[in-house]
Amino acid sequence: KNNDAMIKYVTQIQYMPPWKAEINYQQYQKENYLTPSEIQLISDWVDSGSPQGNSALEPPLPVFATGSQIGQPDLTISFAQPHPINGNNTDEYRYFVIPTGLTQDKDLVALEMRPGNTSMVHHALFWEDTTGQSAADDAQTPEYGYPSGTLQILQSGNLDKQLPTYVPGQKPTVLSHGMAYKMHAGSDLLVQVHYAPSPVPTSDSSSFNLFFAPTPAVRYVKSHVMVPFFGTIVNNGGIFWIPANQTREFHGVYTMPEDASLISTMPHMHKLGTHWEVYAVKPNGDTVPIVKINSWDFNWQSNFDLKHPLHLPQGTKIHGFAGYDNTIANIHNPNNPPKDI
Repeated sequence: KNNDAMIKYVTQIQYMPPWKAEINYQQYQKENYLTPSEIQLISDWVDSGSPQGNSALEPPLPVFATGSQIGQPDLTISFAQPHPINGNNTDEYRYFVIPTGLTQDKDLVALEMRPGNTSMVHHALFWEDTTGQSAADDAQTPEYGYPSGTLQILQSGNLDKQLPTYVPGQKPTVLSHGMAYKMHAGSDLLVQVHYAPSPVPTSDSSSFNLFFAPTPAVRYVKSHVMVPFFGTIVNNGGIFWIPANQTREFHGVYTMPEDASLISTMPHMHKLGTHWEVYAVKPNGDTVPIVKINSWDFNWQSNFDLKHPLHLPQGTKIHGFAGYDNTIANIHNPNNPPKDI
């Protein structure tokens, strides 16, 4: 009964299920939220003593896949060795370079991470590296992998070669209708893993399933990472700086260099983050909503795959607004007292 009361509580305050995007701002695949009538149904059920329904209609228990959630992969690649995780209660971001071994170009329609340590992998980002720079960076350190930082990605030229991300609980999207990511022969999969804090030493050894298109792709998916540098920010003096004891909202603008159809977006920020809004303005003045998150939660970030592709002509301006709270009022602020960020 305590569990039933908790279910009622977390659904009423919309803490569960975890869906952070503003409902009806835009439509996405795999939307994960309850309607007011569904929330009320759960509440009424608990208040009536949580009676069992018709046992004849009870669905079978779920069967959780061990090798893949989406089918038989065409290629599985893995860590060369386990990565030790220090039990020092701190977050760790680390790059790993996984050779694909591809002898010819392939069209990638899905990428699925299978974390070896599900309690420690907070999320992971992926890039295709055709330059060998990531492997060279790894060779500079004696241990497996190397410490993560933005500088390495910028130097290697891989920033805009990002592939679909991994967050716990999100089933990988399988591209269709002739869409795919181009994977090149001899390329490496560059993985940035965020490991959550651990109070005890442990380790992780993850693997990655790659699914290729059965027929040649006709449209290749590109990505752009809108980082707050290089003139992207149009307010706050153009500087990504959050003074201690202040809140700030940054406004970034990206101009589409070509006609394209937007299929996915992933707002990303860390523990000072408070809110997001992203929309596009077409050359004809039409405004297209993309995503809005009123209450950012670092523990429930997600990739939002649009229900329908959004055609954005060349010259369309994508506007991103990101809010931050660097005060003691932010209970997630890692610094007390707050520090300039």
